[in-house]
Amino acid sequence: MIKAFQSDFFILKQYLGYFLTAVDQYSLHSPFIFQFYTNIIQDRRRFYAFDEIEAIRSSLIHDPRLIEVRDLGTGSRKKVNKKRRVADIARNSLSKADFSRLLFRMVLAYKPRNILELGTSLGINASYLAKADSRITVTTLEGCPEISRIAQDNFHQLKLPNIHIITDNIDESLPLIVDKTDYLDFVYFDANHSLEATFRYFEQCLKKTSETSIFIFDDIHLSREMHTAWNLIKENPAVSISIDLFDAGILFFRQGLKKEHYILEF
Repeated sequence: MIKAFQSDFFILKQYLGYFLTAVDQYSLHSPFIFQFYTNIIQDRRRFYAFDEIEAIRSSLIHDPRLIEVRDLGTGSRKKVNKKRRVADIARNSLSKADFSRLLFRMVLAYKPRNILELGTSLGINASYLAKADSRITVTTLEGCPEISRIAQDNFHQLKLPNIHIITDNIDESLPLIVDKTDYLDFVYFDANHSLEATFRYFEQCLKKTSETSIFIFDDIHLSREMHTAWNLIKENPAVSISIDLFDAGILFFRQGLKKEHYILEF
């Protein structure tokens, strides 16, 4: 109870800081960030894919099935039992629809050649990423076999053959994928939410970045560990632009841009 209260208080404190410092397009002088904000964050178009993926989300939120969960890292703030209902996983672990749609729009705008997701969960974000461009292969890593199976069923229902899911401990599968990859264009980190693991995953993927690479970290203010990890990662010399949307942080590695950190309204 005390730990839960401390965690909630920490998140509230972080959100208040974000709320007081976040800016919109009227305070942005960088053309790159101005375009990101106006063309991607503020894009309110509703694409055909949204409704069918949200229908899957709705079914998951009401799914009474009890499954065995293999928890290999720090995930939701809710207590994790060995047996969990799919509905509880969906309610506590899935990203908000607005954020999932932001991922979709980023793929549309930046046209990455490959996408890597660390932490499939029930497959909602991977579905948004894959629906944005059927020519792109989305490789997604999930450590829990039962959750992976449900995600695969969702991908099949949504007719998404461009998603390749790897069911294994990410600590073991990620180094193998990085070694076999020439470059990592677009990486979404939503797996083990500990300081050590998050920073280690970042350093492993950093080896295969290019000027056009984009890294996105989920839950950067979920805990003190994630908050610390984000602050360390964004200061890496390879990072040119970092963006704090509270729920997530975004990194760009583009040359010729002054290193800056932005806190944007979302």
